[in-house]
Amino acid sequence: MRQRHVRWIGSGRARGVLATLGLSALCACSSGEKSPAKATSSLQAGLHQTSTGWLLRTDSFTLEPNKERFLCYAVTTNEELSIQRFSSKAHRGIHHFLLSEATIHEAEGMSECDVLFKPTWAPMFAATTASASVPTPPGSAKIVEAGKQIVLQLHLLNTSSDPVTDSAEIEMERSTTPNPEHVGIFAFGTTDILIPPGKTTTIESTCTLKGDLRLYAMLPHMHTLGRRLELDVGSSENDLAPAFVRDPYSFDDQYIDPLDLTIKKGSVARVRCTYQNDRAESASFGESTFDEMCFGVGFSVGGDGLSGCVTGKPPPDGGVPRAPDAGVCGEAETSSGIGRLCTKGGNECAAGQFCTAGQGSGDAGSSQGICIQIGCTSNADCGDSRATCCTPPQGGGLVNICIPEACRQAQCIPVH
Repeated sequence: MRQRHVRWIGSGRARGVLATLGLSALCACSSGEKSPAKATSSLQAGLHQTSTGWLLRTDSFTLEPNKERFLCYAVTTNEELSIQRFSSKAHRGIHHFLLSEATIHEAEGMSECDVLFKPTWAPMFAATTASASVPTPPGSAKIVEAGKQIVLQLHLLNTSSDPVTDSAEIEMERSTTPNPEHVGIFAFGTTDILIPPGKTTTIESTCTLKGDLRLYAMLPHMHTLGRRLELDVGSSENDLAPAFVRDPYSFDDQYIDPLDLTIKKGSVARVRCTYQNDRAESASFGESTFDEMCFGVGFSVGGDGLSGCVTGKPPPDGGVPRAPDAGVCGEAETSSGIGRLCTKGGNECAAGQFCTAGQGSGDAGSSQGICIQIGCTSNADCGDSRATCCTPPQGGGLVNICIPEACRQAQCIPVH
């Protein structure tokens, strides 16, 4: 295995815990290293049992030269999956992928999917331009119940002069641990990015953790201008110290590193992303490879799905007030059902919509919520003049929602 230019900073006690957990078995695979077995060309798309667990294989896709494409592949499980290792092999043309459990079912099979993330996805595994094999710590596993849907979101990029035809595969090794501790993903970062031309620029994002966090692996993610990523942790902003550093950062080799890092509730965490912009124009946040990102994607024990400290552009002072003629929240249901009163697990919302009950948002409180639609680029996508497409601060600028104007909080900034 070639040398990795990365520093993991921790106390002797922390390193002892690392050895106890056996996390040194984590392999960030690359050319010439152990990687998942290639499926035979005759294997159909779907979720297949193997001798060690399961193999997820997408339909084939074709990407023309110098093109980007965003695809989703969805499949429903017919048995419970208890997973102790996720593995993927680097493919020419795959910029990154996100494997999630869908809380609201989507169209089965392959579909165009121009979205970075949905709140209805509970992420399980992510990787980028390098092969990866990530085991969960002993005693832990990712559990997917029978009948749940798995969604693989693919960001494809072909910088060559020839078309690329391929498919994506992920191996999932079976866990035999009874009642394992759950694992999830915790993301640090920001979408508030502006990188001037011809300069080296460092972007920072700082937040305070609302609960204890235990990380066992880290995936830094920037795009082609990225040069260095650092995660600092401390009891306050005055005593921050490096806990993880990727220097240099390489867009073409975004491997996953083992990490043993416990961060206590109330601690401060700061991500610092450094870029070198040799272009003649500024760069800002975006999913395209020609835009930029700043994320430290942590694999965590004790969580489930996605949580994190992701900040976005600060809203205007006081936010954006509702329109004076918006009406009353709870009495402003649109023709498609957006704004309908709903309860957690009550199935009152239409297909493709999401109930805010239990999510800590919405004027109706935590036990009762309203139906909203995830994903929009303008009010026209909401299908009704009474609904507004806006960006809630909880999503760090990554997610837009359709919500009745009567229910929109001032901090959910309308998209124009």
